[in-house]
Amino acid sequence: MEDINNHIKNIINEEYLKLNQKINGINFLENLKFNILENLIIFLEKNELNQENISNYEFNLDGLNNSIEVKLIKLDKDIILLKKELIKNKLIIPLNANINIDILNNDSKNFISIKLMPKMGVCLSSKTIVNMNIPNNTIYLEIELNDKTTI
Repeated sequence: MEDINNHIKNIINEEYLKLNQKINGINFLENLKFNILENLIIFLEKNELNQENISNYEFNLDGLNNSIEVKLIKLDKDIILLKKELIKNKLIIPLNANINIDILNNDSKNFISIKLMPKMGVCLSSKTIVNMNIPNNTIYLEIELNDKTTI
C-alpha cells in the first residue's frame, strides 16, 4: 500500500521540481498535469490500483513562488458537491473511475457538464463554482496550488 502511495508521491515531486517556478496560477497546474499524467499512466499500466492496495494520503511540496497540497483520495461512498466555490486553483485527476463535474458559466448562469475519464485531468480556477459527482470506490488525485506571489 505504501509503495503505491510513495511511488505516486515521487512522480509528483519529481515533476513539480522540473517545472519552471516562474509560471504561476492555472498555467502552472496545466503544465504539472501533463507532466504527471505521462509518468502516472505508465506506472498505472504496470500496477493494479484498487481499494485494498491504496490509502488516503496527503503531502505538501514547497517551491520558490508557490506550493502545492496533494491529496490522494479513495472514497468508500458517493460524494455529491453542489454549488461549491473553489478557493484555490485545483487540479483533479481520477485514477480509476469517471467523475462528473458541472462548471457554472458566469455569463449564461448555466452549468457546463464535463465527464472526467480515468487518467485525464482538469484544472479549475479559484472562484469557480462547481457541482461534482464522485462515485463510490473512486480513487483520485486532488492538487491545490498556493501562489506565493501576487500580481
